[in-house]
Amino acid sequence: MAQYACGGGAEQAFTFKRAGARIYTIVNVKSGECLAVSGAGTSNGAAVVQQTCAGTAAQKFELKPVSGTQGHLLRPTHSYKCAEVTGARTANSAKVAQNACQADPLVKKNQVWRLSGAPGHL
Repeated sequence: MAQYACGGGAEQAFTFKRAGARIYTIVNVKSGECLAVSGAGTSNGAAVVQQTCAGTAAQKFELKPVSGTQGHLLRPTHSYKCAEVTGARTANSAKVAQNACQADPLVKKNQVWRLSGAPGHL
């Protein structure tokens, strides 16, 4: 997965399907595939990708609110690391991977995700 400037296309829309308390499977509207950590990796730097939905822990994410913001941490349930834009890059095509969660996410904002959109589609 990579970040791009918002364009409103289906490739940038996701459906959040509840899988538990604050736990979701995140499905891309265009591809129908689920976000997952590649190979169910647990190491820092493991890529966040789209893959065929299979209901695995590597395809389930905890949405953890970040206090004082409208943002959330996306935490894969198999590793409980945090999804982040690698290198805190701001350009298009910057890759998304998991990394150790920061003690203060407001210091490392590349781990804070803003979710917006119609109910069910964020």
